[in-house]
Amino acid sequence: MALVGLVMGMLPLATTAYAPEGYHFTATWERTDRPVAAGVAGRTWMWGPEAFTPTGMETYMESPGGMRQVQYFDKSRMEITDPSGDGTSPWFVTNGLLVVEMVTGRLQLGNDAFGYIGPSRVNVAGDPDDPTGPMYESFSGLLNAEATPLGSAVVQRVDRAGRVTNDPTLAARGVTITSYDDITRHAIPSVFWEFMNSSGTVWEDGGYVSDVLFLNPFYATGRPITEPYWANVKVAGTYKDVLLQCFERRCLTYTPGNPAGWQVEAGNVGRHYYAWRYHLAPVDPPSDGLLLYSSSYDAWASWPIGHPRDDEPRLLGSPLGGVDRHEGNLALTVPGGANTWVAARSARTDYADVHTWVRMRLDSGVPGDIGCLLTRVVGSGSLLVAAEYKMYALCLDASGAVVAFYYEDTPSGTVSTWLIPPGAVAIDAPVTSFHALSIRARGHDFWFSVDGELLAHVHHEAGPLEGAVGVGVRRLAPGAGIAMYWFRDFNVRLNH
Repeated sequence: MALVGLVMGMLPLATTAYAPEGYHFTATWERTDRPVAAGVAGRTWMWGPEAFTPTGMETYMESPGGMRQVQYFDKSRMEITDPSGDGTSPWFVTNGLLVVEMVTGRLQLGNDAFGYIGPSRVNVAGDPDDPTGPMYESFSGLLNAEATPLGSAVVQRVDRAGRVTNDPTLAARGVTITSYDDITRHAIPSVFWEFMNSSGTVWEDGGYVSDVLFLNPFYATGRPITEPYWANVKVAGTYKDVLLQCFERRCLTYTPGNPAGWQVEAGNVGRHYYAWRYHLAPVDPPSDGLLLYSSSYDAWASWPIGHPRDDEPRLLGSPLGGVDRHEGNLALTVPGGANTWVAARSARTDYADVHTWVRMRLDSGVPGDIGCLLTRVVGSGSLLVAAEYKMYALCLDASGAVVAFYYEDTPSGTVSTWLIPPGAVAIDAPVTSFHALSIRARGHDFWFSVDGELLAHVHHEAGPLEGAVGVGVRRLAPGAGIAMYWFRDFNVRLNH
């Protein structure tokens, strides 16, 4: 499936933790962050305690096959653009120009290839629910700001709207400009320049040694793209003044009241960028309106015969699949063959801006098997042999992973687009227990939830604006035995 564009799920949903994968990513993480993880060094993480995705591939035109290897951490993204390059160079593994992309709104797809998705409206620093702190978008109009002179005190403030004001009282903080970058023409304050050139305990050649943290002061951060500004942001529920400056690869913050070693910190740019790139941001979904349809799945229809919403399911997918109804459940079964679907959808195809909800659980299967809630289903016949087929799906993998995607099969080809990609979100409770899956659709916006927790809001314009609703099971790879999910309590309401 193609990645096109996550604040992670909230408890009890959890993001999956991954170790750095492969020799080069592991060695890059270990140099600065292994001492922090072991408690040998007390300073900010440069990557994070672990990755929050496995190693994956993203579009980059100059990489082999147009795809490069990446892995996401709280603080950044590791990437190998040229796997045939010098593996001993510190630049063999780079961390992307993530801040540049989020501030400008330009998604980099190659050396000179870009897509535009708009600046990120995620807060640069502090609590994510702070309604007044600066966002990445706040700096879009400040990239060409005049540099603060060397030796000057840093006394400028920035607000959420990107407005800059002078506050002479900030001179008492004692932060002055000590460096100037000739390339980007921005100044760097003392606290950040000292950090970029600092030494401490690092992991090297299988042991702890004292050395510079960064072999090049700009390796981790990149060059400055903004001036340093003070901002009043909410941190752990309390508002305080924080100095922040965005560089090409990281945004650094300085909090005077923090303990030594933690006064300068790297922001969660990796998390913020992942949320921005994959178009997933938790915002308030629409409210429930009129109930349009409800079924326990003892029978598909809940309305009396003759009611306008009286409905009969239509079985889709492989004729080898099975459908059974008992004890208030609809059981969908797929045999051992790879890439096989079986689904049941409503006969009505006029469901547009609706909230579709179902409870489901795994009965039997292997990782890679998915049970799905479907909406905006368009087409007829088999999912495998069809003149045209389109749908949106929110699915629970037998492994516990939660994924969402848009799928279409048309005469021009098959398209599958991740909306919540694999490895991003998993559930804590057993997959063999019932879980509530929910899709709210309004226009081209979709809200995906599991067990009442909002996972993501996605804007996607390629799919249909109305269609049928239903449920389905797919086996993605050959496995022993069958894949079976049980579904119950299917509901459809209007959105408002």
